[in-house]
Amino acid sequence: MKCMVIDGNSIINRAYYGIRPLTNREGLYTHAVFGFLTTLLRLKEEERPDALCVTFDLHAPTFRHKADEAYKATRKPMPEELRMQVPVLKEVLDTLNIPRYEMEGWEADDLIGTISRKCEAAGWDCVVVTGDKDSLQLITDRTKVKLVSTRMGQTTTKDMTPETFRAQYGFEPIHMIDLKALMGDTSDNIPGVPGVGEKTAMDLIQKYGSVDAIYEKLPDIDAKPAAIKKLTAGEDAARHSYWLATIVTDAPLSFDPAENRVQEPTPAAYPLFLKLEFSKLIEKMGLRPEETAPADAAPDVTVTAERITEESRAREVLELFRKADHVTVLALPDLSGVIADCDTGADTALFCYEKGSAPLHSRLAGGNTIAIVTGSEGGFSPEEAQAAEAAGLVPVGLGPRILRCETAPLAALSVTMALTGNLQ
Repeated sequence: MKCMVIDGNSIINRAYYGIRPLTNREGLYTHAVFGFLTTLLRLKEEERPDALCVTFDLHAPTFRHKADEAYKATRKPMPEELRMQVPVLKEVLDTLNIPRYEMEGWEADDLIGTISRKCEAAGWDCVVVTGDKDSLQLITDRTKVKLVSTRMGQTTTKDMTPETFRAQYGFEPIHMIDLKALMGDTSDNIPGVPGVGEKTAMDLIQKYGSVDAIYEKLPDIDAKPAAIKKLTAGEDAARHSYWLATIVTDAPLSFDPAENRVQEPTPAAYPLFLKLEFSKLIEKMGLRPEETAPADAAPDVTVTAERITEESRAREVLELFRKADHVTVLALPDLSGVIADCDTGADTALFCYEKGSAPLHSRLAGGNTIAIVTGSEGGFSPEEAQAAEAAGLVPVGLGPRILRCETAPLAALSVTMALTGNLQ
């Protein structure tokens, strides 16, 4: 059995910086959440975990902060556009039935370390997903670390096992703590030994294995006199840095991998994804609207439908709308059912679809007015395209390149203006 635990803060942070900003119609930034979910789908496909959970840091001091005021003191605050997406992600995870863990006084790393060891004790394998190399110290025969990195909008992963770690570093994973104790970590404001850099620290750990072994043999170690002098003067800093860098594996966290088995999403996932405008993710995750109540439980109402074609009647209906307390317009997200029918008045009605049967220029002959419909982020789903064609719209393509939602209408308009003589 396999349990996958995801470092929520690490992955959403990388998604935020790796994807261009996106917002929904309400102005809510969504790109970090979108990136996290696309990474999640890929990870589930790669690992096929039996259980799944996510950990988060809380905005509160941990035991390390209380012991050392300088710990992580130099970190820049989280950008507001990212901060506002964290609670959205948590809500999304709840609707997807993915357990999440956070605990005041403890870092997400400590929860991950504790979860990994509880998985091992229960006879489970554990996959730790993070972008933070600190977690490499957790690698064992039953726990691997899946390092996530994002460059130029492309997310890649690297599986770190005991074998791959030893091949890269030349020592055992647990001694990642010793390496950090010597060289420090500017991102966490862990001092290390002043004047000892990564190259020297790597060489020493490869030769002696640990901080304890190094200081037991001082001053008779194989190192330059200057390095020996720095190590001698910086022993207290090395010991303290070792403590700061050590991930706790026995935090007071109640966790059973069997209670975190992968489950189907809740009915609340579909409307939330609609609100966030994650149309492609709705399709990929197989989300569906909640089933309506049985017919015998439906309220006894009378519905009158009317197709309006005359302008005079349209004005009468609009006047009724103006006098009503409220007016509801109903449409299914896939356009398979819409209660309103509006004629654009255009001689030609087209919609841009990457699977269009003909290029745009071939559909512009004749007529004085042209209506062009382009999709939102992610484009039209096959069901939406089918509904559009059924309504009389003609699919057209804009070439082999898939354009973004904000550039497609500009491209379509430019081509149309040029070919119809409206662009001089």
